[in-house]
Amino acid sequence: SHHWCKTNESKADAKEHIGLWRYCSYPYGGGQVCNDFIDIIVGDWLKAAQSFMTLALFTFLGALGVTVIVAFVEDFATDMRIMGTAIAITGTTALFLLIGIATMGEKCHEYFENKQESWEGVREFSWSFYLAITSLILTTAALVLLIIDVVIGGDTGY
Repeated sequence: SHHWCKTNESKADAKEHIGLWRYCSYPYGGGQVCNDFIDIIVGDWLKAAQSFMTLALFTFLGALGVTVIVAFVEDFATDMRIMGTAIAITGTTALFLLIGIATMGEKCHEYFENKQESWEGVREFSWSFYLAITSLILTTAALVLLIIDVVIGGDTGY
């Protein structure tokens, strides 16, 4: 399953992991028990992370669409309104990703520490967290390339 952070088993006496939408624990008898976060109230930080990552998904689709148009339709690459739209949507996506990742990254450890006082510093990030960071880096790179394209005038000479 997709999870953002988990307990470090060398520091915690139980195994758990959480993502944006679900949390799972592994009881001592074996197996895995998972529930949706909709069933419990964790805090506004989780709602914020969920909201911004969801918004990022939608703005990302818009950014992808506009960027593909700019890449394949030569007239649009020189149209400053369309380039401005591409930059605005890509920049918004990067901002939403940054807020979602920062919120989850900062509050993840508190989630585990609040569950059990002996679990101080047990949080480890998981692959979904690093995947989100990778998407932020790539989105930021696309934003920089769009800005460079506008600065040099969108005229690549072909």
